[in-house]
Amino acid sequence: MIERIKKERPANVGSFFHGIDHWDRVHANGLKLCKYFNADPEVIRYFAYLHDSCRSNEDMDPKHGPRAAKFIDELRDDIDLDDSQVRLLKRACSGHTHANSGIQAGLDDTLACCWNADRLDI
Repeated sequence: MIERIKKERPANVGSFFHGIDHWDRVHANGLKLCKYFNADPEVIRYFAYLHDSCRSNEDMDPKHGPRAAKFIDELRDDIDLDDSQVRLLKRACSGHTHANSGIQAGLDDTLACCWNADRLDI
């Protein structure tokens, strides 16, 4: 999947603020948070590498999360998650753009871990 993202979104992979280095840190942060919550580490892994993959710029781009959710549909064959996990992943990507904290995720620990893993690196 990472290779496909690199091929289809090369500018996003190389982004200074929102590229692969950021995605790696979001992944690491998410796995650390998983230790304390009942979160799905596989959804967090995919979130880390997809959530900013559809940015159009480094600044304000309020639609990049929803675009990432649509990109997930294009990548479905490369994503080794079941349908309920994919729905959660799409919600995490779509909602992260405007999520101030994981508290907005309600009772879902996976959403909270995804969003907070991203915020820890901002």
